[in-house]
Amino acid sequence: MNIDKKKFRYLERVTRGSSHNRRIQILYLLNTKGNLSVETISNTLHTNYKNAAQHTQRMFIAGLIEKTQSGRSVLHTLTPLGKSLLSFYRSIER
Repeated sequence: MNIDKKKFRYLERVTRGSSHNRRIQILYLLNTKGNLSVETISNTLHTNYKNAAQHTQRMFIAGLIEKTQSGRSVLHTLTPLGKSLLSFYRSIER
């Protein structure tokens, strides 16, 4: 077996980026609504702002979401990787 450490580290980063139920909720939310600020995400999911900001930051680092500046707000959208992961989650839903 050819062990490519970079590949496994990448897969670990993606997995960690989505390994929390709140992050999975954010994936579903961004898929349906798209272009949301942290404030909107936190209000919609009934969580505090700091918590939502930390989750979106980890998801950004993992490459699951991207950020775009819109005036004074930062809006979050799913990346193609985030959409693929969401598709996988939907395929294993009960």
